[in-house]
Amino acid sequence: MAGGGGMKRTASPTRAISPPPLKRKVESTITKKAVSSFFTPASQKKPEQITWRIVNNSAVIAKYTSDLGHKKSTEKPKIAAFDLDSTLVSTASGNTFPRNGSDWKWWHDTIPGKLKELNENGYYVVVVTNQKKISLKKDLKKGQSDSKSLVNFKERVSAVMKQLDIPLSVYAATEDDEYRKPRTGLWKEILDDYDFDVSGVNLSESVFVGDAAGRPNDHSMVDRGFALNIKVPFKTPEEFFLDADPEPLVEPFDPTIYLQSEPTDDVAPPFSRQSPLELVIFCGSPGAGKSSFYWDYLEPLKYERVNQDLLKTVRLFYCLLAFYRVAYFHTFFYAKPKNGKGFARAADIRPNDLPTDMYYQGCIIYRLTKRLPQRPKCIKVAKEHLAAGRSVVVDNTNADPETRSHWVEVAKEYNVPIRCVYFTASPALCRHNNAVRAANQTLNRESRTLLPGIAFGDFLRRFKEPSMEEGFKDIIRVEFRFRGDEDAKRLWGQYWV
Repeated sequence: MAGGGGMKRTASPTRAISPPPLKRKVESTITKKAVSSFFTPASQKKPEQITWRIVNNSAVIAKYTSDLGHKKSTEKPKIAAFDLDSTLVSTASGNTFPRNGSDWKWWHDTIPGKLKELNENGYYVVVVTNQKKISLKKDLKKGQSDSKSLVNFKERVSAVMKQLDIPLSVYAATEDDEYRKPRTGLWKEILDDYDFDVSGVNLSESVFVGDAAGRPNDHSMVDRGFALNIKVPFKTPEEFFLDADPEPLVEPFDPTIYLQSEPTDDVAPPFSRQSPLELVIFCGSPGAGKSSFYWDYLEPLKYERVNQDLLKTVRLFYCLLAFYRVAYFHTFFYAKPKNGKGFARAADIRPNDLPTDMYYQGCIIYRLTKRLPQRPKCIKVAKEHLAAGRSVVVDNTNADPETRSHWVEVAKEYNVPIRCVYFTASPALCRHNNAVRAANQTLNRESRTLLPGIAFGDFLRRFKEPSMEEGFKDIIRVEFRFRGDEDAKRLWGQYWV
């Protein structure tokens, strides 16, 4: 009996032999157009229809070149500029923000035809959009040169451009800087890219269309402010595409009403010394003009200034407060606490409930804050000046009676009168001042950085108007008026937030 391992099995003469397998035809994903392009000499290739570039690691710019070209005209160029989201497009999903690069649809069916008509009539069509959710940091973990947010934005914009197929440029601001509407950095890029001089553009027949118009349900009026800054007519999407009547506005903030001429000699200064030795405290929001008031009126009278910013006691407090609010947001929406319960307050958050990197960031901020002097440092410095016979001004927000009471006690201790200068600037005006001074060194004598929005919200939450019952000798109300030369007025009189 032969072993099975050494014998080769013979085929049965009666069994059908299977034919050899057919070689499967693999469908190629490479198009004839791509093959043709590969073998075409570089000098004969058509340029890419869509080109992308990034300016100053902030502005993202896309340009679409169409075979249609732009209609040449001997007249002054006219520009039709549009916001993107909720003006030209909306999300197909119904979300406030797009889920991905394909989550979009036209805001209205008439838009493609209207934009093509503008191009045929000689308009230069551009898009100007704020896109702060885009990150320009490279996604090294996935080996991509662009972040996911930038990839999605490029996909969305490319699809819009290809559907329109007209010459079109898109300008996107990703940071809170000179490019962000209503600021005019992107407008300057447009003029440079098209080689236009602003005096050579037909501004009166140009237009900017956007949904942030200052109406009751609008999130802001940055689009209307942008149009006012660049001096072109403004329309909402409803007015431009649907011929709707203009809607009423919430009382808009107008910076020009705060501009004033240089004071004349016969007008009394808003502040004067009442006693040889006195304590003055300011009360007002960040950005209300307190420090400028000190330099203009109290510093010449030799008042010593006590300021928490100068003593490094405030800014990290706002950082810490912002951190805990972000931490609360994270845990409320994403974290799963070990006890299975939600968080009613930010104070309920524990280190184990936070991502590791967020926890360590909080620890660093907390330790830095603990090392900083608090209100006692300011009081100590003020007392030293009073003891030396020097009048003092406390240049802080002093938002509530409890905070102001500490200074009333200091005045009693040194037997000096205490006066209050109350700055009445509105929240919108204060945010405007904050943005202007951070963006313009010529208007920023103390090199202040941009304050976060939490600084203004915290002041409003604590604010109580000062009253004589608190122990003040007098209360001086100061209404803000901007003072400066013509260049300063031109800058300050624009819209910045």
